[in-house]
Amino acid sequence: MASILLLGNAEADYDHNHLAIAQRFLNVFTLGMFKLKADESLRYDKEKAEESDKMKSLFLSNMSHDLRTPMNAIVGFADMLRETNLNVEEKEKFIEAIIRSGDNLLRLVNDIIDISKIEAGELRLIISECNLNQMIDDIEMATRQALSRHHKLRVQFYSQKGVPGDTFMILTDVTRLQQILMNLTGNAVKFTDDGFIEVGYRIENTKLLFFVRDSGLGILPEDQRLIFERFGQARQLTDRNKTGTGLGLTISKNLVELMGGNLWLDSWPGEGSTFWFTLPLLKVQSKAQLFQPPQNSKQEVDLSGKTVLVVEDVDTNYFYLSSLLEKLKCRVLRASNGRKAVEMGINDLSIDMILMDIELPLKNGYEATREIKASRPDLPIVAQTAFAMIGERERSEAAGCDDYMAKPIRKDQLINMVLKYIK
Repeated sequence: MASILLLGNAEADYDHNHLAIAQRFLNVFTLGMFKLKADESLRYDKEKAEESDKMKSLFLSNMSHDLRTPMNAIVGFADMLRETNLNVEEKEKFIEAIIRSGDNLLRLVNDIIDISKIEAGELRLIISECNLNQMIDDIEMATRQALSRHHKLRVQFYSQKGVPGDTFMILTDVTRLQQILMNLTGNAVKFTDDGFIEVGYRIENTKLLFFVRDSGLGILPEDQRLIFERFGQARQLTDRNKTGTGLGLTISKNLVELMGGNLWLDSWPGEGSTFWFTLPLLKVQSKAQLFQPPQNSKQEVDLSGKTVLVVEDVDTNYFYLSSLLEKLKCRVLRASNGRKAVEMGINDLSIDMILMDIELPLKNGYEATREIKASRPDLPIVAQTAFAMIGERERSEAAGCDDYMAKPIRKDQLINMVLKYIK
């Protein structure tokens, strides 16, 4: 345009010099425009990078806080338990605080692992039967306990079931659906000091529509998009009593989408929030009786005459497992490395079952399992490992392990696993 104006004002005929001048002017003008656009783009990228760095710093600050808080309680109360003048009630309170803090710490670690799996595209669903009405009852119990634990006695809890009765069977990933509901109700508990929390579902055509509603703080419109982003919730949290990494909402949204649904939010500052999500409705044919896992921890289990080999190089881990197994009255042996595990597993025919750690000195658990199975293919070997990333179960099965447990291993989980393989 500038070249046309330049040439248009010329009084004489145009020659090559005029054209060259116009071309140079046009080149300079074009370069200037490119530079302006590049500067604008760089400025935008710089602002976005600074905002991202700020979000990450807040996220890491909250992560550090959320890690250190339960660790401080665990270490502090464990140290106080050493005192000899404690009464039974005080000991029970300290033990309960340690267990609760351990659960919080484990929940945070699991969130970090889930985020890693989601971002790597390696999180897989395990579809099974689910009694949805029973799950709603379980969520209600857990939420009431959380409200009591946080001394939020002025908050009422309500539940709503779209299908009446005790039983409504669907097909879904039970663990992930429960995780989503627990994340959303946990978020409601965190931000609701007075009023109510309500959780429920209803059927709409071929979909299940879930909701978690609260009368809490509410969320500003400009912050509603951010809370589902990995570092987004950190920015809106100003009360240190309500800090958190914000991973729960990010994970929940990704899980819902992975399960074929959508998650969204309705919220008004000062009036509360409602989180909605949909899932495909896959019904299960009714059955006369639902399977109930055995509550082995509540009944006497006697495994006298049975022998379990615990392959574990960490003393505290071995002490925990052996203490539980000895309460079942079974004989416990130990191998602290893979080479010793192979020797004992092949030569000691009294061994009825092996709990095999994976990361071992001298020979890892996979190699040890292969060698033992080559000589004793019918000997049950259960992998127990702190590595909980995707593929660990498959690698354990490929090595010949009969089953798999991810640490930390709960008492009921261990008992059920042992009874599964020792008749």
